[in-house]
Amino acid sequence: MKKKLINTGAPSYIIESTANHLLDNVRYLSDLMDCTQLLCFGRNYYNEVFNTKSIEELKAVQNETGLRYLVHLPADLALLTPSRSKEATDCLQKIFSLTSVLSVEYYILHLDGFKTSSEHYLKTLIKLRQKFPENFKNICIENHDAAEEKKMNMAIQNGFPLCLDTGHCFISGQNPLDFYTAFAPHIKVLHIHGHNRQSDHLPLSILQPEEIDILKKILVIFKGITVIEVFNEGDLEKSLDTLRAFSLPV
Repeated sequence: MKKKLINTGAPSYIIESTANHLLDNVRYLSDLMDCTQLLCFGRNYYNEVFNTKSIEELKAVQNETGLRYLVHLPADLALLTPSRSKEATDCLQKIFSLTSVLSVEYYILHLDGFKTSSEHYLKTLIKLRQKFPENFKNICIENHDAAEEKKMNMAIQNGFPLCLDTGHCFISGQNPLDFYTAFAPHIKVLHIHGHNRQSDHLPLSILQPEEIDILKKILVIFKGITVIEVFNEGDLEKSLDTLRAFSLPV
């Protein structure tokens, strides 16, 4: 039996749909690694993950196995859209309240705002910090585009940790090692996956050798939680095989 991976996780959407999709995925992953990223694709999926019954079941698995949890917040919260910001913060409040019993280590947030002014972005961060004084230090702001360095600096200056998505860097033409070097003390979660320049969240096996080398340089020094961000068993196994083949620490 293969050794359980430490400081490593995957999303809660790996095995095909079952009667109890979330719980079955979490139990499956708990045999492979010590962390699961509870994934909410969007607000339409909110009730699938964030309901009292699911939280009780997730807590039972945690008590039984010691599984650690991350939560990937809905990608369509639209916190930067003024007309939807209250709705978004209300949603966050519900999520933080429901998941408090799970001792969630980090919440991953896409705060995308490619057309948003730096001033508005900064105001949104400040509002988040003020609204959630007990949670904001565990909300990792995830990078999405190479041009976000200024906004990442705003995040860390306001006390938010970061999530480095290496695939997003590769797709946008940025070297993730440069991003890691610039922000290393603040990066608490690492997302790794393959890409084909147009699509991401593909198996690591399709990465180019030079991209694998970059990934290896990051992984050998990174001390936080690494999430293999793919969405089916085949891609997960291919990704694990790729890491093992290159003698990466998994």
